[in-house]
Amino acid sequence: IPPLAGRIGSPADEPGRDGDESPVRVRLTRGWWLADGECAQDLWQAVMGGNPAHRRDPRHPVEQVDAAAAEDFCRRLGLRLPACRARLPGEAEWELALRAGAEGPWGGLAADQLAAAVVHRGAGGTRAVGQGPLNVLGLGDGAGNVWEWCAGGYQPPPAGELVEDPPIPSGARRVARGGSWNDPLAACRLANRVALDPATASRYLGFRFAVEDAR
Repeated sequence: IPPLAGRIGSPADEPGRDGDESPVRVRLTRGWWLADGECAQDLWQAVMGGNPAHRRDPRHPVEQVDAAAAEDFCRRLGLRLPACRARLPGEAEWELALRAGAEGPWGGLAADQLAAAVVHRGAGGTRAVGQGPLNVLGLGDGAGNVWEWCAGGYQPPPAGELVEDPPIPSGARRVARGGSWNDPLAACRLANRVALDPATASRYLGFRFAVEDAR
């Protein structure tokens, strides 16, 4: 992902908007890598061994993973691949990358593109990673497969007309983004934030990882 600038959060008239989505322009001055989808079960097993997922399928996202386990995956991946400085993405990194310059509720994707892919109540759970629509950066699964852990604690959005490289906040609760297969489209908006106990591990919750650009 190249250095990016854009709005995070939602406008006041966005349907389903919550009070913790105040819009702010953010500029990220360094590039980074972001997984094009959520961490799949086969990758989790290769790095961690075992499989905590409720719906077992090697190509579906791993779920029932708490924040510490997601961070431990990143640490262990780095031990296997020393040049791969993996970590959870910051909220601004996650949202700007999934928006890819588009300011709609689901970035550049329309509700009719997402409706069939997002809500899988009838199917009983997740879809395979990468089967949903992609944005212009080639990133998928930003809306409605599993909620995705982000780095740092839950805090109000950064204040200011333009915030450059916002720091990762601390806090007792952690943030997840993106909505799940069991959520309505309004909950899967890219600005939506949910604050969770970091020990939460549910079949609606997984992660994707970021990698520092070492150049």
